[in-house]
Amino acid sequence: RIVKKILKNMSARLRDANKQIENLLIKDANSRVAHTLLHLAHKHGGKSTSDIKLEGLTVEELAKAVGMGNESAKVAEILNKMAQVRITTLQDGVVVVSSLENLEKFIRYLEMKEQFGL
Repeated sequence: RIVKKILKNMSARLRDANKQIENLLIKDANSRVAHTLLHLAHKHGGKSTSDIKLEGLTVEELAKAVGMGNESAKVAEILNKMAQVRITTLQDGVVVVSSLENLEKFIRYLEMKEQFGL
């Protein structure tokens, strides 16, 4: 049982590391933030589709997670844009995904924007 648990934990960490590497290869800051939020929402939100509170995830922590540690103001600006269209909110300094569906739509929009060079 112990070996099985260790392997399970190691494979989860490896999947997380792969997701982070994939995300760091994305050039657009909006896409990096959105993809990171989607990954974290799926990881921490369970089956919920709205109001997924990402415990301990502040703007500064999110900036570090997306490789923009020195640019937390830019990440805050992106989150503000996402809040305007009801994708995210900030509650007591913690990021909350208001609508998983809208977040996924936003990511598809960003992908099409990049694909068609808009």
